[in-house]
Amino acid sequence: MCKSKRKLFSTVLITTVLIFMFLTPVLTFPEDTPNKDVTGSRDHPLISRFPGSYIRFYESKDYDEFTLPLNKLNKAEFGDKYKEFTEKGLRVEGKMTQNFYVVPKKHSTLKIFRNYEQALKGKDFEIIARKSGGVDEGFRYQLYNGIDFKDASETHFEGVWADKESG
Repeated sequence: MCKSKRKLFSTVLITTVLIFMFLTPVLTFPEDTPNKDVTGSRDHPLISRFPGSYIRFYESKDYDEFTLPLNKLNKAEFGDKYKEFTEKGLRVEGKMTQNFYVVPKKHSTLKIFRNYEQALKGKDFEIIARKSGGVDEGFRYQLYNGIDFKDASETHFEGVWADKESG
């Protein structure tokens, strides 16, 4: 993969990793919901999952767009009428894959983040943006509330938080 394509892929992958590492949800699943990957999901070939985790949401599109926020978050609206939510951002286009992993509670956000950070650096990825805690509760609720958990229709949120200590 050429350096510019790797950087673009890195941008999208890092965005996903950062969003889900710093906006860690507290989820409850019905007792009969299996702790296994959602049907049809798979890991990205360039980065492996955190040990013990499983995929609860998976979506892949051959071609889509995404704005990587590069500064202060002002507003977020999710759904069919997506609006840009930053004063400054980097618009990326191409194949988009979203994986939502559930990780065992015994692991801290920082441990998970460092695991992915080292894996990406080990493959010569460049981290171009990073966010430390302080993300609005309403933003996190909108982000996670919009996810349709296949194979777990009874999934709901008890609350969400940002791990400000490890940010």
